[in-house]
Order: sequence, then C-alpha cells, then structure tokens
Amino acid sequence: MSTRPAIASLLVVTVAACSADALPGKGSEAQTEIAATAEPLALTGQPIEHSIPLDPEARGRIDRALTREDPRALVVRFEGIDWERSPGLHYEVYVNLPAGAKPDPEGPHFVGNLSFFGPQSGQKDQVEELSLVAPLRELARRDPGTERTPLTLTLAPRGPVLVEGEPAPQLAVPKVSIRRVAVVTADPKN
Repeated sequence: MSTRPAIASLLVVTVAACSADALPGKGSEAQTEIAATAEPLALTGQPIEHSIPLDPEARGRIDRALTREDPRALVVRFEGIDWERSPGLHYEVYVNLPAGAKPDPEGPHFVGNLSFFGPQSGQKDQVEELSLVAPLRELARRDPGTERTPLTLTLAPRGPVLVEGEPAPQLAVPKVSIRRVAVVTADPKN
C-alpha cells in the first residue's frame, strides 16, 4: 500500500485580477491569481495532496516572482476557511514533496502552517496566505528544474505531542472546510 496521500482535488488554472488589499503589505503591487481550486476542500485529520497544473503564462509569472526579494511576490492563499470547532491540530503545508518522503518542517519543501484557533465557526471569509518564494527558490537551488514542475501542495496534520515526544491519542477531528485555494503573484507596478 502506498504511503503517498491521495490527490484530493485537481486545481484549475485561472487568470483573474485580485484586489490589492488581499496580500499583506503596502498594496503597491498588481496581483494576479494564476491557479485556483475548482471545488471546496475538506480537511479531516488525514494528509491530503493537491496538484496545481500551470500553463505557460502562469509559469512565466512564477519565474518572475522568484526573482524578487519580496516574499509576497508568490503566495498560496487559502480562502473561506471554516470549522465547527477547533480540530486540536494544525496542518503543515509543503510544496512538491517527493512521493514517499516524510514531511519535515525543517526541510526545503516546508511552506508554513495552517492553524485553526481564533475566529469562531461561521466566519467563512477567513483567509490565510503562505509565501512560496523561499521554498521554491531552495528547491531550484538543490535540484534545478524541480521548480518548473506543476505545483503540488501537501497538507499534513500535526496534533498535540506528549512530553515523551510521542503523538497524543487522536480523537475525532472535526471537519475543516476551505472554499478555495489560489496561487497568487504580485508584480511591482512600473
């Protein structure tokens, strides 16, 4: 049996203008959504993987974003996050994690964490953004060409850990829904 998570949803490439207020910062950049999910995602406490096909225009935008020093130049945006109650865990997000590789938050594929503490259920406009710039640059440095492949996001759940370092017993995890996931570039205004 494969240890690779099942692909939960194929993402559809779209190119659409976004509001300048969507990314943190001074809002001095034009933003372009280059890929987004076709359907909502459900996180249920199991690892999931999402492949993001990129057309040549999207790939060119990513290449340009990776030349900039601004971490906001290329982000993955999780929109419409909603949950019944805190699931008691967070999800580590990885980009282009190889098949069979163990998720490692100290490794080059690590993008960041999605946590579910704070706003109550029903705030469907909750948005979280994580920069893809540093991990994709590091992957390109270590293995040139890997940054040219379609983006694949892996969401690996991490729960509480006991003092001895062993995972705490897993209780029933309430569902977390994410309305859509988008990849967004921010190009400086000329």
